[in-house]
Amino acid sequence: MAGVLSTPSAVDGVYGLLLAAGGIVGYARAGSVPSLVAGVASGAVVSLAASRWVKSLYSAVLAVVMGRRWLGGGKFMPAGLVAVLGAAMCLYNAARKSTKPAPPPPIDGSDTTVFAACGHPGDPEERPPTIHVLRLSKDGTALSAASSVELPSGSAMPMFQAVGDGFVHSVAGDKGIVTYKHKAETSELELWGAQTTAVVTEDEQVEGVSPGGAGACHITLSRCGRHIFCANYEHGSVAVLPIGTDGRVGSPKVTVHGKGAHHGLDVDPSAWGSSYKARQTKAHPHGVHPSPDGRHLLVADLGMNAIVVYAFDSGSGELTPVGQTALHEGAGPRHLDFTPDGSRVFVVNELDNTVTDMKFDPSTGPSGSN
Repeated sequence: MAGVLSTPSAVDGVYGLLLAAGGIVGYARAGSVPSLVAGVASGAVVSLAASRWVKSLYSAVLAVVMGRRWLGGGKFMPAGLVAVLGAAMCLYNAARKSTKPAPPPPIDGSDTTVFAACGHPGDPEERPPTIHVLRLSKDGTALSAASSVELPSGSAMPMFQAVGDGFVHSVAGDKGIVTYKHKAETSELELWGAQTTAVVTEDEQVEGVSPGGAGACHITLSRCGRHIFCANYEHGSVAVLPIGTDGRVGSPKVTVHGKGAHHGLDVDPSAWGSSYKARQTKAHPHGVHPSPDGRHLLVADLGMNAIVVYAFDSGSGELTPVGQTALHEGAGPRHLDFTPDGSRVFVVNELDNTVTDMKFDPSTGPSGSN
């Protein structure tokens, strides 16, 4: 129901309570059941509907219907009040949709540009996935907003971006990767393109994945800057996508991972809180991380409970399997990072809230753990 209902704002809540109260008063005074039902139902719609367009349309209908009744009967209460409130709410909703941030101040060349992303999975209409462009002062003491842009409809939370050569590539769930061109002179982001990271077809019959997107959850740039690595959480795969000279992202080369650490276990995969094993019935790549020298890609696969290592050819964009290292039971690796010299890897484990310290040998992969 997350896409249908939402938590009401203060204004929506007051408006809805007034409509509901009007219906209750009508019933108390005249015993009118239609007034009671209409008032309570209207209050619920304008308060809880997730779509602001639905709220605006409903308010407009109330304004017209009750306005005609007011003009025909000559009495302001209650028809006139409802009509005025409906019209006011239409204007309020329109203002919320059209509000734009103030133009950013001139760039003096000393600030650092920062990209920040936010979103809310349960309320995409009210709080759509958004990328904000911020400016960090040279001395690091002040952060100011410059501009923002909402991702295309249907995008997931833009938790990770890959930034390079004037372009911002954002992960967008089943929408894949959305690319924006960063206009340095104005700090604005211009939509530049979108690319799927893997397409699940009817024939593939991938367990737990509906036809369409692949659930892209994490992206990084290759060290050479000419490719994007992407973890497809739901599809259970890793994709390598080339970046053209114009900044647009090309078609993916997809490598599908193996089975989950608890493949075949009869556990509801949506029951995350019941057991960590519910998250490990299939492969779930969660983080893609190139080695410091750029010749390897390490993938933290939460579902396989392992770090999967590939050799990477920056010329062809091909991944070649090197091996994989299993972590302790119930770890659920999510992301990792290297020491500057690339000799050690630190793995953040989501399922048991631990960090694993491992040695890294490019020929064999990570080994040993603490």
